[in-house]
Amino acid sequence: MDENGSITGPEVGDQTGKEVVLATWYAKNSRGVGWKYYLECNDDDLRERFAAFIEAACGNPGVGYSQPNRKGLYKAIQNGVSVETAEGDVDCTSLIFTALIASGLDVAIGYSGNMYRLLMATGKFTAYADAAHLESDQYARRGGIYLRSGHALTVLEDGGSAGNAEDYASEADQIDPPYVQITGKVNVRNPAGLGGKIIYVARNEKLPFEEFDDDTGWYGVDCPAGAGFVSCNIPRYAKLVKE
Repeated sequence: MDENGSITGPEVGDQTGKEVVLATWYAKNSRGVGWKYYLECNDDDLRERFAAFIEAACGNPGVGYSQPNRKGLYKAIQNGVSVETAEGDVDCTSLIFTALIASGLDVAIGYSGNMYRLLMATGKFTAYADAAHLESDQYARRGGIYLRSGHALTVLEDGGSAGNAEDYASEADQIDPPYVQITGKVNVRNPAGLGGKIIYVARNEKLPFEEFDDDTGWYGVDCPAGAGFVSCNIPRYAKLVKE
């Protein structure tokens, strides 16, 4: 989160030292939600360049967190500024996409809802969905990516069994996470409620479901503009689907 504990990032850069940081790996978040995929680049050199970029971004106080301004670092890099000195904000997935692009991967900047599809389409990644990878960091390699709906992180240290996971390669079908089916045109707002700023207009699409807003009862979703909320008051326009 940004310097105010939210996602709007009014000040560019990391004012708290905690907006974009190194941290200990975890299997589940505070709500008990675990990872869906571990993605690993098959190109060792690209994977190392990617990991080094992420490390440099975490060490640069000019890189902060902001979902509305999530392409700030990407724009700075495109203008020829190095990651060590750049100023510009990111969110968790735009940082990963920016680092991959800067490392030489031909991919668009997406979000958590389409990261799996975009990265696998490059032919450079192997996906793992087994418990050995998702519930432990032992098989993770530097430059690996953990992904779930709404969040992603980059591994910067090899696990104790890194490189010994050939028998676990898996792209087996999993139960899709809940999503909100949008019919017609629906505004995605942040914060929740009619007073929230419109950050995205969804049209006949599926948005990964994140949570219910306790105060308004709106659906928290992940969209190309970042985390937002849609009204659940008219089910024919926005319906929660659990498969």
